[in-house]
Amino acid sequence: MERLLGLESSAPRTRTRSAALALGFAVLFALAFLAGRATRVPPAQLALAWPAAGVVILWLLVARSSLERLVACVVVIVVSGVLNQLTGTEPLGAWLFGLVNLSHGAVGAALLHRWRPAWLRSTWTTLGDVGVLLAVAAAAAATSGLLGSLVAWWRFDEPFLEGLLIIGFRNVVSSFVVLNALLALPKLWRTRRERGAECPLTMAAALAVTGVLLWLPWPVDFAIVPIVVVVALRCGAQATSVLVALQGVLVVAATVAGNGQFASLDDPQARVVAAQAFVLVLAVVGVVLATLEDARDAALVQSRRDRDQLQDHMEAALLASAHVVVDPDGFVHVDAVNTALVTLTRRPRHALLGVDPRDWFVDDDVEAFRQGICELTLGRALGWRTQLRLDDAWGGGWVDVALALVDPDLDPSLSLGGSGASSAAITLQMIDVTAQKEAEQALAHAALHDDLTGLANRALWADSLERAAQGVGSERSALAVMFIDVDRFKQVNDGRGHAVGDAVLVELAERLSALVGDGATVARLGGDEFVVLCTSAGTREELAAEAQRIMDRLSEPVVLQDGAAVSVTVSIGIAAADEQAEAPLLLRHADQALYAAKDRGRGRAEFYDPTVHAGIESSARLLVDLERAQASGEFSLVFQPIVDVATGYLHAVEALLRWDHPIRGQLRPGDFMPVLEVSDLMHQVGDGVLRAACAHAASLAAQGTPVPVHVNVSAVELGRAGLVARVLSVLDEVGLPPSMLVLEITETQLLDVTGGLVVDLFALRDHGVRIAVDDFGTGYSTLAHLVDLPVDVVKLDGSFVARMTHSRRARSVCAGVVAMAQGIGIDVVAEGVETAEQQTALESLGYRLLQGYHLGRPAPAAPPTAGVGAQGRG
Repeated sequence: MERLLGLESSAPRTRTRSAALALGFAVLFALAFLAGRATRVPPAQLALAWPAAGVVILWLLVARSSLERLVACVVVIVVSGVLNQLTGTEPLGAWLFGLVNLSHGAVGAALLHRWRPAWLRSTWTTLGDVGVLLAVAAAAAATSGLLGSLVAWWRFDEPFLEGLLIIGFRNVVSSFVVLNALLALPKLWRTRRERGAECPLTMAAALAVTGVLLWLPWPVDFAIVPIVVVVALRCGAQATSVLVALQGVLVVAATVAGNGQFASLDDPQARVVAAQAFVLVLAVVGVVLATLEDARDAALVQSRRDRDQLQDHMEAALLASAHVVVDPDGFVHVDAVNTALVTLTRRPRHALLGVDPRDWFVDDDVEAFRQGICELTLGRALGWRTQLRLDDAWGGGWVDVALALVDPDLDPSLSLGGSGASSAAITLQMIDVTAQKEAEQALAHAALHDDLTGLANRALWADSLERAAQGVGSERSALAVMFIDVDRFKQVNDGRGHAVGDAVLVELAERLSALVGDGATVARLGGDEFVVLCTSAGTREELAAEAQRIMDRLSEPVVLQDGAAVSVTVSIGIAAADEQAEAPLLLRHADQALYAAKDRGRGRAEFYDPTVHAGIESSARLLVDLERAQASGEFSLVFQPIVDVATGYLHAVEALLRWDHPIRGQLRPGDFMPVLEVSDLMHQVGDGVLRAACAHAASLAAQGTPVPVHVNVSAVELGRAGLVARVLSVLDEVGLPPSMLVLEITETQLLDVTGGLVVDLFALRDHGVRIAVDDFGTGYSTLAHLVDLPVDVVKLDGSFVARMTHSRRARSVCAGVVAMAQGIGIDVVAEGVETAEQQTALESLGYRLLQGYHLGRPAPAAPPTAGVGAQGRG
């Protein structure tokens, strides 16, 4: 409060400050006291106004220490007693009225300290603050009115009740008006430069007009009220408070001088009440109206500041951003955009404002965007995100779209006035992901299609077969596979060269695709092998006729660019599925039928005959053998090294399952896993593999050779409940740290990683277990899976490694995978490294971790951690 009086000191609470404070307020109180005594209305001794009531409250409010408050109390009593005696009051009554003044100030200051302690640093800003000030004035006046009327009744024989009402009402008005003005003066002084000359001139004009109206002989005093209203609307609450106090001085002065409409009242008490009531009306009307106007102006300023800040943030953002408003009637429009959005849509800013953002997207994606808006406006979500396509008229391409609901409390402009309804504000952000989408599509196409012919490759065809087989039972549709092989194609390559052989294969692929049409899927499995998946196969006779048509067309001479012709024949194996067909076995059946066709002379088609192949392919018998193998302990593990070629040292090992069949010898998973995976036996074998692999790694670690172990997890095991508990239990049982275990899942299984399985994988990763994606590049998962799932390692499929030294496209895929992995911060392993040439090519692309026969064959025990030697570096 030192700033209020200009007494701020560099050494607070010093005697100099206290003395200056006491002297300043003593003088102010004495002047206010004398001014009040000068407003007495003859023949009574009752004063019209008592400005000292407001001064004493402020004095006690400002006093910081007990000493300062004690000095203030003593000075108030002494000044009151002395000045009362000097102005004609009998001695005892004079000093008693000093106590009355002190009680008034003490009550007012105590209440203000309790209800609004921050008023010493700032003024009121709401009607609630004005109400508090009026209530404090009333409470203080009630105290001083009661005590003052008692003194007047005892010492001067004045009627007690009349004294109580008149003194109390007078002190309410004086306290409220004077305290308002004194609290407003500091802020008014600090903001004088901001206000300029308009406000002082307006106040001076208002005072001049007020003086003229009060001294006119006609009853026009209430014309002062509109003057107060004008000042309140133009100058604010602080200026209005000071003006009302000055107008109150003029009203009291005119009434004492016998001017104004209140001077005509014969009863002195009536004059006091009327004059004070008029001043109170001026004060309440002016201060309340000015406070409301200030609050409205502040809200508008804050709204503009928030909008400007929103625009600044949007302009500063690198993302294309827009501020979207949804009206209560459902109308959606854009009211602000940033420069990045202008660039993205290639439209001028004015063309983007006021439009419905749904118009920006292609017709197929409009509904998705509308659903996102609805999710937010209906309160179902606070944010929404997806990828949509922009219409060519609005820039075109793919964009990642994010919507977020704006808190209405942070955007006051959303209020729709008195209707009670409100708009919804939404922040729209878009990122151009066209290049990413094209890269994903190119990578997916390269991973799922044959480099030479453009046909589907083994991975895509196998997936198509699996999906088709799932619909056999439900749709009762006919499903058949034709396995096609070019007879003696090696002779073409050896005699004419590989370029001619490739040209022949391309022509055969085109003919085959044209023959089967859209109702079948054609794929090249490799070399001179093609397969056709017929999802609408007819009878056996119809399939035989279709196979004959294919053989006739493909046996027609292939004319080369140089005019030479090459003639070939093909053999076809056909396998038709029934309602119990198993997709993994269908291709094998067709393959065995193909071998039968070749054995019977080539250039012919043969159907799979289950009676001929029952002894080999009976899945039931194979399952029985598998159960016996599990009980007899015929399953074993071999470990293949994963080498860090930058250092030449072992990085990890992969545990591989083998079946030591007593008759057929050691079998790999491809020979039995399709049957094993569809049986309950898979759970026992999977648990055993995990436990044995972890135990072996723990044994190596105990011998001082800690080597992480990779363990493959089948789709059946992934979908089994309790995955996290089983893995952690095995690790705890064998004493292997979780960081030494890497679980491998194939890329095609990524599509099934949803819901609870995502939670399980994140839980395993949180415990330290790492996750690897095996056979990467053979499935068609999007890059988003690598970002959204806890993937630590990707393993490039060996098919790309095998072709990279003679296929530019395969080499590009290898380069793209390692660049992607490095970009998102995960490890990458290249599988199937068979030659030194492949190793050198991979190292040149940035591959450090390699796996394959060239670096080490699978062995029953993990290799040592010494350098890989000549074989690994050759």
